[in-house]
Amino acid sequence: MSTFLFGTDAVLLYNVDPWNRLGFGVPNFGVKSETGGDNIQTIGTLNQPLHGLAAQIAKLQLFIMTHADAARMQPPTRNTIERIGKLCNRVSAVLSARMVDTNELVVEPIHQRPAPKIWTIHPVPYFDGPFVRNPWLKEYNELVMTALTNFYQHSDNNQPLTITVKFSQEIYQYFRQIKIRMGTELLGIERATLEADTFEFKKEHYDAYFPNERVVNMEALDGPGPIFAAPTEVDLRPLYNGIPANAILPNLRQYPIGPVPGGTGISGEDTLDAKASTPGTGGVGGKGATLIGPAVV
Repeated sequence: MSTFLFGTDAVLLYNVDPWNRLGFGVPNFGVKSETGGDNIQTIGTLNQPLHGLAAQIAKLQLFIMTHADAARMQPPTRNTIERIGKLCNRVSAVLSARMVDTNELVVEPIHQRPAPKIWTIHPVPYFDGPFVRNPWLKEYNELVMTALTNFYQHSDNNQPLTITVKFSQEIYQYFRQIKIRMGTELLGIERATLEADTFEFKKEHYDAYFPNERVVNMEALDGPGPIFAAPTEVDLRPLYNGIPANAILPNLRQYPIGPVPGGTGISGEDTLDAKASTPGTGGVGGKGATLIGPAVV
């Protein structure tokens, strides 16, 4: 990854073919910049519970955003709604059970100091492309990306054995928004009910899922989306297994992918240029790509 004049906290493009052409991105765990130097202190964590929870969130995010529902304009199926509900329930359960408030003693390692654990990064569909067409999932995906970016860069990652109330509140607020938006807009649950700290999605909520009562049917203008080039589980498994943050760093690029007036220090490199892309990929659109589309082989 090139060094920018200034850093960025925006979602980064995973610049490896073919995932770059499909709009795959990663939460921003830190970039190098001329003003900030080459030292990235947010590439890992000392906290094993946080390392594990971040990986769980990212894997489920990949599962949801590579499901057929993400490429459809219609409301998500109940299958996807349940998965999102379970994600919100899981994050809430882990954080609420382990968080320690400021007036409580934290667990200290005393003589032992945990070895830093490098973040495991799981690229997911994010930027405009054939994978991200569903308006609801696009919103939820944005909130998860924001949560993970703050997760990776949070100062509590130097707290080896404790999850603080501060961390829990600052990270869970994004999943709380997913809970409220999905609950009110698609499941017809009262906002006051969803705002309760003890609320969890349950079977009866999914049983009442009838989105066509709340959403205009746009089938007359819709289509099936991409059906001839969907990746299999074998294709996606390397992304599901994850890539260490220090290993994926050279393959990340600032988005947008084309030149923006104002200079490369602000816009990032033009990754439509084969020389600016990962060796062997031929740029963000593949060898021979242009500004209007990928290469034709």
